[in-house]
Amino acid sequence: MLANKGIIAGEVRQQLTGHSSDAMNQKYTHLGLERLREAVSVIPNL
Repeated sequence: MLANKGIIAGEVRQQLTGHSSDAMNQKYTHLGLERLREAVSVIPNL
């Protein structure tokens, strides 16, 4: 939820959620469809 609300820095999300490791933090980070669409929209046309 934090990643989808714009908290991009993994270390910030890790501290806020209390995850003890980066691996645990990544396991529980799930990007929503809208966030993924935003990321794709900035990729230049090749």
